[in-house]
Amino acid sequence: MDDGGINNMLFRSRPIWHIILICLVVAICEELLFRGAIQHGLGIYWTSILFAVIHVRYLKHWIPTGWVFLSSYGLGYIYVLTGTLWAPILCHFIIDLVSGLVIKYRRET
Repeated sequence: MDDGGINNMLFRSRPIWHIILICLVVAICEELLFRGAIQHGLGIYWTSILFAVIHVRYLKHWIPTGWVFLSSYGLGYIYVLTGTLWAPILCHFIIDLVSGLVIKYRRET
């Protein structure tokens, strides 16, 4: 998931509580904006495209871009199924937290 080193700079040397806080704030803000506001007007598909585009650091590579799109689509679908923003917020938080902890603790080659 080459992003030009941004995720590594963001998560590698931070304490766990920073990672948790960053992931929580990002999950809440992005889900309020994308699922809570934009998805109502654009629908799941176009909202997911927009979500992938704003994660511009992944756009050079189709696999991470596809992952971001599919994750967003899944979060949008969860929102539709549950009717509450709390479910996609929790899922987004878990995705980001696991990713952040993997980055923090992975061995350098």
